[in-house]
Amino acid sequence: MRRLKSELIEEYLRWNGVLTDAVYPEIPSASPAYLSLDTEQRSAAAAGLGLDIEVFESSLARCVRGVLNLDGSGPTDTYRTLNLELGRWKRLRKAERGAPPVLPLLALLTVAAERMATGDGMAETNFYGRACEVLEHRDDRRHFEQGYRMFGERYWSALDRWLEDNDGLRGLPTAVAVGHRFVGLPISQVLIREADRDRLPQFFIYAGFPPGAAVPPKELEPAFDRWMASEPCPASPALLHQWHSSGKQRILESVAAVLATWNGHIVHREGDDALLQASLALNIGQFPRPRIEFSPIAYLANADEARDGEIKTDRGWEPVDLAPFATGIMRIGDQQAFDNTSLLEGILEVRDSLSGRSIGRSPRRVMIFRRVDHAGAYLEAEQTMLGEDVVVVVRNQPVMTTKVEKILQACARPGWGTYPEGYGGIPVGWTVYHSVQILSNPGELVPNASLDLRALVPLTNSQLLVSGGLGLPGSVRGKWHRLALPEVRAVSDDPNGFTVRLFDLEMQEDDEDPMPLSEWRKRDAGALVIALSEEELEDGNYRVELQPAGSAQAVSAITIRVRSGDRVDAEQLAKSDPVDQFLDDPLSVLSASEVVGERSVVGGLVMEPMPAVVRNAHPPASAHWKTGRSERRKLTLAIATVPPDSCLYTGSHHTAIETVEFAPGGRPLTPYVVGKCSECGLQRRFPSTSWQAKRRSNRGQTPQSSSPARMDLLPQITNEEKMGWDVALDGFFHCGAGTPAAFERLAAFLEPSALMVHHLTRTLSSLGHIELMRDAHTFELKGWEVGPSVLVPTSRGWFLTGHWPSSLVKSQLAADPGLTIQRYVHPEAPTSRFFNRFPEQAVDGVQEGISAIEFAAQLPVLSQVIDALPRVSAPARATGLSVFDPASAKWQDTENMALKGGYRMRSFATLDLLRSQDDLDRGTMAVSTVHLSKHATALLWGAEPLLAYDEERQVLTVPLGTNLPGLYERAAVLASGLAPLATGGSLSYLDVSPELAGHITYLLSN
Repeated sequence: MRRLKSELIEEYLRWNGVLTDAVYPEIPSASPAYLSLDTEQRSAAAAGLGLDIEVFESSLARCVRGVLNLDGSGPTDTYRTLNLELGRWKRLRKAERGAPPVLPLLALLTVAAERMATGDGMAETNFYGRACEVLEHRDDRRHFEQGYRMFGERYWSALDRWLEDNDGLRGLPTAVAVGHRFVGLPISQVLIREADRDRLPQFFIYAGFPPGAAVPPKELEPAFDRWMASEPCPASPALLHQWHSSGKQRILESVAAVLATWNGHIVHREGDDALLQASLALNIGQFPRPRIEFSPIAYLANADEARDGEIKTDRGWEPVDLAPFATGIMRIGDQQAFDNTSLLEGILEVRDSLSGRSIGRSPRRVMIFRRVDHAGAYLEAEQTMLGEDVVVVVRNQPVMTTKVEKILQACARPGWGTYPEGYGGIPVGWTVYHSVQILSNPGELVPNASLDLRALVPLTNSQLLVSGGLGLPGSVRGKWHRLALPEVRAVSDDPNGFTVRLFDLEMQEDDEDPMPLSEWRKRDAGALVIALSEEELEDGNYRVELQPAGSAQAVSAITIRVRSGDRVDAEQLAKSDPVDQFLDDPLSVLSASEVVGERSVVGGLVMEPMPAVVRNAHPPASAHWKTGRSERRKLTLAIATVPPDSCLYTGSHHTAIETVEFAPGGRPLTPYVVGKCSECGLQRRFPSTSWQAKRRSNRGQTPQSSSPARMDLLPQITNEEKMGWDVALDGFFHCGAGTPAAFERLAAFLEPSALMVHHLTRTLSSLGHIELMRDAHTFELKGWEVGPSVLVPTSRGWFLTGHWPSSLVKSQLAADPGLTIQRYVHPEAPTSRFFNRFPEQAVDGVQEGISAIEFAAQLPVLSQVIDALPRVSAPARATGLSVFDPASAKWQDTENMALKGGYRMRSFATLDLLRSQDDLDRGTMAVSTVHLSKHATALLWGAEPLLAYDEERQVLTVPLGTNLPGLYERAAVLASGLAPLATGGSLSYLDVSPELAGHITYLLSN
């Protein structure tokens, strides 16, 4: 009996829902998602449908045939039912949408793509023949094929858009064919299977490509061909067969797509020792003074697991902490613990306790450090990519610096420069070039024999890059803040020129080729630099494409997700635990507490507050501490430097070349062998046959690179010193909550340094914008959350604390015409905003907070906080000790911890400790925080609290660097709604009433 059309559609939609959960389940972190119908996906789908796995494909074919009119009058008629269902789906609000009703058809097409390599009497390239075979349609296939050519891209686009709208919750889109329209889309899902995709990061590291790079497929071919020729071949036999048959271009397209979504994660296998290495990171800062810091990092297996390690210093092997730094990377110790000179001129050796492996790094005369957004730092790289932001570090030898500067003058975008000698800690004998973007190949300026200068030769001749601005952390990569958008940098060696196009993915019309929002053309080879900030983009998803003049399709594409605090990352917020500071736990002063009680603090709110009982103590009227310099010696650790005859100083490399291995017929097994300097580790490839060497030599005499681009025609790199405090705060509003790594990523927009992270943590917490969750044993930051939208009464008006993005402010002002807003700009904090009164009609979610004095009245006295600190046994001996002296408000070196007070223990990490009389008696010490230790020392010593109060000006001051701890500081800040101001050697809290100053004095004195 023939089934009704409605029943067939219902069955099709049931398949669509089951395939959604089987292929695109919700995942904790965004990663590429493939409609490959592998064994796991098929088993899950078959179970959801109640089918035996043996009949899965035939049942899928029957389901798809039910909605395709294969005997229709034309291609439009064939796909009419499917297009009607897709139209209904598009009319739904995004929040109501499931996956688009195209998955069964697309799944069937990927089965056909997978069968293309099987032969069986049909050409490998006959995609439509395979599709009709899977569909079990033996009759005329013209309408099916023509209809797919008409509508196929629309179906894949709907799937991509749905994945984008979910911000990575169900995976990242991968069906992007930059060539081979129609057929390339399903092939991209199955051509490279999961096992080979897991191996591709090995190729990316081998070739030197950074995570997320958008590289045209043809640019990958030379390096990928060498990698596939390695012995043993790193790829599967199936992929190797495809590579040597007709599938080379499609494989390169798939590899380029995997590279574009790669986040740096590596699946380590036994024997992958080449992937484990030591390297350097570079931080350049201006806050509060110029600073250039090199620090050691390690690329290790299981890099997300903190553990112990050892490092070889000039004193021998010493223990060191290995801590997660970025995806696939670990930080070695405290970045401020190392001496810059020894890191640049020494041999770095590290042992990993987890794997038992040892890794090392040797110094070099020329180094490049590329900007890596997800790491918030510049990371050492073998070679540069076209257009990326790099810092070049060169050993001061006149011949070498002259060569480097000649290359930069010819090939780098205008605006690069050098730091003055000794600037920010640059070691003697080194030059640092900043603001460098290489936009063309130096050609003959870098001879083949020059190992040192090879770092300045770009890996590709064409490149599309999106860089700069505020890259937002979260569940999906490629997000930028609307008020700090990046640049698009495009380079192509096509002599006929190229075009860059910008598309709005949320406004594309499906009935015709999408129209670009903007388009930029270049008539010859060279570079284009496009500032997206000039495009006035709203929150949404966009795509930028690079299309050479001689190509029918774009060769590179990058998705740009524009966000702001008006569009909260709901998935990221949902993954974070609630952050509440329960006041029944005295440690709530420092961190959100896991203790559930009646009273809790969230931003400027106190839930179930106690009746305000204000205590009065008399604060000192003037500063009673000395303001001299600290006598604490700087502890830096040095690694052993190389001998004077090293290639670092002489420039003479000692290259050991691999032995050429031959097949039985006398043919070399590989086209190249590697020569490696035994001292610095620089590598150079040598041809394995004389005819290859001759051909390479001839190429060297006639450089293949195009004429140098006119760099003077490009916009100059600007180095304006501007702190985007308000943009960074709105970035926090967008994220809603997050991890320490997410916090560091946002802080890096202001400045990539630990000092900025600590400053911003204190500042945003004191203003009530965020709540902090710290580890109960170490007080290390574990997580954070933006506070609710609260208005707190202050001396300057009603302070906007917590989540107040621009759209909410506008909505509140529109709801109450009599409301006005005033802004106070702060040099080292976000702008503080105030309403003139509490709204007569508050919009949903806006709450009324309590005054600063009522807030302070809820807090415990300092002695209760000290008693609640976690305790550990005190060591018999310790090195790198300093003790806090309240009289000078400075740290002083000490040999032991025999007295009460606050201590710092410095080695590869800095520990803040506190010892009371009870700790001395029991042989214990309390884990503390730096500011708590300082104020607690004054209490334990019986000294006056470390504050002073000017009643006439209503200003409460503390020594610079001695901020009030935790919620004590929030109480002082909420008096004015302004972060404290650094003036001279003091930190000033404004608009503090005598009543509040007296109560804070009482809290710190008891």
